[in-house]
Amino acid sequence: MKYFLLLFLVACARAPLKDPEQAMRATELMPVFTDSLSLDSLKEAFQKNRTALLNAKLPDPMHFGSRTISRADYLRAMDDLSASLDSLEHFANALRSHFEVLEVYGDSDWGKALITGYYDPEIEAREKPEPGFEEPIYRLPPDLVKVDLPSFADKNPALEALHKAVVEQKSRQGMLMGRLSEGKIIPYYERKEITAATRPLAKKKLEIAWMNPIDAFFLEIQGSGLLRFPSGKTMRVGFAASNGAPYAALGKFLKDVIPLQEMSMQRIRAYLATLPAEKLYAVLAQNPSYVFFQVLDGPALTFSGAPVTDGRTIATDSLFFPKAALAFLDVEMPVFSSPKDAVPSAWAKSPRFVFDQDIGGGIRGGGRADLYLGDGELAGQSAGVLKRIGKLIYFIPKNH
Repeated sequence: MKYFLLLFLVACARAPLKDPEQAMRATELMPVFTDSLSLDSLKEAFQKNRTALLNAKLPDPMHFGSRTISRADYLRAMDDLSASLDSLEHFANALRSHFEVLEVYGDSDWGKALITGYYDPEIEAREKPEPGFEEPIYRLPPDLVKVDLPSFADKNPALEALHKAVVEQKSRQGMLMGRLSEGKIIPYYERKEITAATRPLAKKKLEIAWMNPIDAFFLEIQGSGLLRFPSGKTMRVGFAASNGAPYAALGKFLKDVIPLQEMSMQRIRAYLATLPAEKLYAVLAQNPSYVFFQVLDGPALTFSGAPVTDGRTIATDSLFFPKAALAFLDVEMPVFSSPKDAVPSAWAKSPRFVFDQDIGGGIRGGGRADLYLGDGELAGQSAGVLKRIGKLIYFIPKNH
């Protein structure tokens, strides 16, 4: 799963969405479907998404605002639709004939969503600490426990309000993360405690690898990545769990040094690189959330269980949007004159069909989506600056 996190704060002009049944509404406006990506990549996305639709751990039925459909019925509809993938024209005609369009609640208006990007970085790492590579990334600690609030709420109705508050504010799955201390479950260590000189997780053999502290922090933001070691060895790591602390966008604390209109991953990284170690850790500690990793045998998997598809996987708030659902995203993508540029020279329309498969700690509300852009430096170049308002619609089979 990706622990995708927003690097900056954006004030929405619209009242925050609270009722999942209001997350989408039907619209008669059927867009002209064009796709800037290849038909083969759309076929690949359909095939990968079957894994998500077969995932028994996902909610069933699927909720599209006030509309519902069983996961089995949606799978059959997707299988039927995939038979039309011999051409984009044939596919678009099948959509118009057999599906209804639902527009999302939106960022500032119906159908409008703030689109950001995420990717899998390739990062230098070490098997032992050395100068410049002093920060470990950790496996899942054995003392990390999950408090399953839905189960407690079922037994004690007085806890239902607490469960709802946690779902809305911290965890869309209704879980609290903690640790046992003197017979009590207390909140798990926050970032400032985990990275402090005392290092409570040190000497527990939890270290996966050692990295530059800035790289380690941004690996948490992306949720997965490929580590490269001097020996030539590579290792793919992915999200295992978080400490349960609420995410705080780092950009919120850097507005005095980076103008909001220039806020990007590249600018934040460049500023952090100028700081001495003590100041750097103090800034990073403003975000109390912390991510633990696992070593992956294959490609990174989304929250839905499906492998990511470059340019076609999106992450949204699972409280409002159904996982494994087909959607259409019309957004502008950055165009760079050089692979080393931090600022795009232009923006180009880049509509595409996508599947909602992932979630992210900073992806909250009825008008947010994070688009997976692939792996490596070029994907990171685009992901670092992508922050555009796009059109986002979902599809539900007719008569549901």
